[in-house]
Amino acid sequence: MITRLMVLALCAMSAFGMAACLAAPEDADIAAPEPTEIPRGPFTEEEVSEIRQAALERINFDRDVEGLPPLEWDEDAAEVGDLFCAVSLRDDTVGHYTLEGLSPLDRWGLYGGGPYVAENACAWAWSGPNVSWTRRGVLHLLDEFQDLMLAERPPNDGHRRTILDPHLTHVGIGLALSGNQLRYVQEYTARYVELDEVPLESTSREQLAYSGRVLDPSRYRLDYILVYHKDPPEPLTVAECAARMSYELPSDHRVLRPVIGEGMYYQSDGGRGEFMYDPDTGDFEATVRWYNGSGWYGILCLLAPTHAGRGQGQFSGTWSLVQVS
Repeated sequence: MITRLMVLALCAMSAFGMAACLAAPEDADIAAPEPTEIPRGPFTEEEVSEIRQAALERINFDRDVEGLPPLEWDEDAAEVGDLFCAVSLRDDTVGHYTLEGLSPLDRWGLYGGGPYVAENACAWAWSGPNVSWTRRGVLHLLDEFQDLMLAERPPNDGHRRTILDPHLTHVGIGLALSGNQLRYVQEYTARYVELDEVPLESTSREQLAYSGRVLDPSRYRLDYILVYHKDPPEPLTVAECAARMSYELPSDHRVLRPVIGEGMYYQSDGGRGEFMYDPDTGDFEATVRWYNGSGWYGILCLLAPTHAGRGQGQFSGTWSLVQVS
């Protein structure tokens, strides 16, 4: 029997925003497996670039219909997406996870992190005769993916919400195809913050000086810094990867607040805040403590429009990962 399989992997939403594939730097304890090359089927890199450009134009067309600004191209996100698509093809997995148990947030963090990332992942397979891939055929398939994602309805509309998220600024397209299979991901990024260097590794005895700057403090402010903890990932089977069709931020977290003026206190606990933030320059500096000992820690900057009320209009602006021993 000939079968045709199309799989869309949902991007889960957390209480503080959305959730993101890559080869890790050499000093990481756990790394996403890196393929030696990205399978492109019969296409040259120039032809792949043309396909990606068409996919970007389709995304921006759909955003324009909803009155949203266009997204710019993100080469880092495209590299991340390409590597994940190649790994997914090689390991015959679908969804957001690798056989090493790495989620999109894990892989983005191992790559070096920076802006926050949201991922839409799509897979296609055909059990019939060998496919003769053409540019027109691939673009038709990517349009089918896009149509399916935009046709989603609440509450199962994670793809659609990601495509139409007003806070995202850039996108990179990952694409790999070989034989009768294709993998396609959209890696969306939110570039509002410039971070100073964050190490990939630390020890539970150390503290992290976490600093950077909001790029346009006249329009956006830093409301909170969230620190997440989880155990290191464990290997998954192919079936387990397929069963995890969404991902989300870890539930265990701590909230760091900006220091407020002399004589002022937060009502929740009477504290004055945990990190320094200059609303005029956008500069911030925090001391991050590994509150739960060893494990994997994610750090996220939660932003909001400058003139919004406290707790209103918040969105995720960064993601960094630190492996603590």
